[in-house]
Amino acid sequence: MKKTLLPLVWLGLGLCFAMPPAYCQNNCLNFDGNGDHINLSPIPISPNADFTVEMWFKATGTGGNTSCFGNFKRLFALGGAGSRFEVGECGGSLSVYWFDGTNHGPFATTAPNVRDGAWHCISVTRNNQNMEIWLDCISVYTTNQIGTLNSTLFRVGQWQGTATGNDEWLGLVDEIKLWDFARPAVDICSKKNCLLFGNEPGLKVYWPLDEGMANGNNTSITTVNDLALPADNGTLAGFGLMGTMSNFAASDAMLIYPNYQNLELQISDYYSPTVPISEICTGDPIHFCLKKNGQI
Repeated sequence: MKKTLLPLVWLGLGLCFAMPPAYCQNNCLNFDGNGDHINLSPIPISPNADFTVEMWFKATGTGGNTSCFGNFKRLFALGGAGSRFEVGECGGSLSVYWFDGTNHGPFATTAPNVRDGAWHCISVTRNNQNMEIWLDCISVYTTNQIGTLNSTLFRVGQWQGTATGNDEWLGLVDEIKLWDFARPAVDICSKKNCLLFGNEPGLKVYWPLDEGMANGNNTSITTVNDLALPADNGTLAGFGLMGTMSNFAASDAMLIYPNYQNLELQISDYYSPTVPISEICTGDPIHFCLKKNGQI
């Protein structure tokens, strides 16, 4: 029995089927420094457990000072009863603060000024009392003085309290990940540009931030999708979600996105793959070939 095909010798395809949304477009979130944040509570790791937080960011703040007084723009925070852990920038200086019954910092890291108009990848690991901050695969801060952190909340763009004006993130954020262990340096460095599938061991939160239309009307979106399972979607708060600020934006972070668009599919006889076929007989082998710009 024969099944006749359309006379398709070549097809221009837009292949995003059966793939996570993150593999079809690369968006990010643009924080305007005025209440924008993503919130998750409770978090899928135990209080006082080891962790790794990773994300890409671009700082667009101006002015301020490096003392962090009234100027600590939080990139992310872990919080809970009687404890705080926060990373952000003060006048362009990447800084860290934590409270474990005692105030620590904010301390400036050895990172260069991050208000350089470029995307950066940050990884923060906690291993018992040890904490290390990596910026673009370079260790810029270490300490062995981390006490008890009863973290039950994960927030991006703001600390665990209320809106504080100049102390909120101003800039772009992409590819947010939360792990339940301290990732080794070799993994941080070798995979910082890679997309994840969501089933990686120890991965508890994975927000690619690829929802919506860049700079479009996204007011119907209230959460960001978690590709890790079970999913813990982040709640959007404070975002206008319309226009060029406080909204989803096109991302040019240095991520490796497979390009499945504008591919060409050729179906041909299995034994003569240079000859396209117009029909397939039941049980006959066939040859598939995908090309982009003439290249396989």
